[in-house]
Amino acid sequence: MEEVEPRVALVFKHSINPDHLMIDIALILCIEPRFTNPIGENERSTADAFIKSKNWKCVYLPRAGGAKILASEDPADAPKKAAFLADIEQEIGLHHPERLGLSVHMDCGGYGYSKTFGNDLAKERAVLLGDLKKAGVLLGEKFGARVKEILFYVFTFDGVEEIYF
Repeated sequence: MEEVEPRVALVFKHSINPDHLMIDIALILCIEPRFTNPIGENERSTADAFIKSKNWKCVYLPRAGGAKILASEDPADAPKKAAFLADIEQEIGLHHPERLGLSVHMDCGGYGYSKTFGNDLAKERAVLLGDLKKAGVLLGEKFGARVKEILFYVFTFDGVEEIYF
């Protein structure tokens, strides 16, 4: 079979600094488009606007449920958890973030949405904060010597809350 040269068409022009990127934070967040995509009148995503407000260079490490998989003690989740930890390890090795950010968000599909908690925001928040804490302990054990700090966030429909444990 005769090889054909591929046709190439530039469909979007931009400019990126080719120097190796060192980042301020690797942010673990959910894949939820309400927070990760520009929607409606928002010109940028909540996550992007939040990172810009901090003036951080960031890489996103998205997973359904955000920190949920890292907090899971279900043996069925062990392969996904191990793969995610390997991704975090690789990101730390490649871009040397000073911080790891762990996040969850209200009404998360990974948890079955707010209806799983009977639409009781206090119950939902308690589970989310518990998972943030468990995931933070795990990341501290695995990567605490390689990052300056681990930060915790809850994305709500009113903004982003920083949590202190």
